[in-house]
Amino acid sequence: MPALGAERGIAAGTIGVLLGIRAVASMASRLMLGRLVAAVGRRRLLVGTVAISAAGLGLLLPPLPLWAMAVVVTVSGLGLGAGQPLTMSFLAEAAPPGLRGRAMSLRLTGNRLGQVLIPSAAGALAAGAGAAGVLACTAAGLAGAAVAATGLPRPPPAT
Repeated sequence: MPALGAERGIAAGTIGVLLGIRAVASMASRLMLGRLVAAVGRRRLLVGTVAISAAGLGLLLPPLPLWAMAVVVTVSGLGLGAGQPLTMSFLAEAAPPGLRGRAMSLRLTGNRLGQVLIPSAAGALAAGAGAAGVLACTAAGLAGAAVAATGLPRPPPAT
């Protein structure tokens, strides 16, 4: 978002407000997560929120008025906030009871590796394609994750 703001001449304070809106929306989605899982189901909610996040990031590609950007980052924040806790719960269910700790640590290792590699790749991409190129790649990655998540096994019934 800061790079996009710099490219489009949006003030840093305005970008800060947009990032704050996204953060509040992410927190709100986590506060509602239990009710949403009960109403929709974990798998459907995961696929839906990741798809919403992808669509939101994709909608930021063309220049938008500030009010529309605020709506888009709100929707994106709602989707992005749900992804991490939902994937953790899927992992906890899928891993055998004696291997849950190992599975969680591998997931965290993958996250940390991604936090190093993805920004480096995004920086190289932004040098050629600009901030919109980075958003497009991120949106495509999220869309791919949503499609991949449709193949997740159904959780066993609660006992």
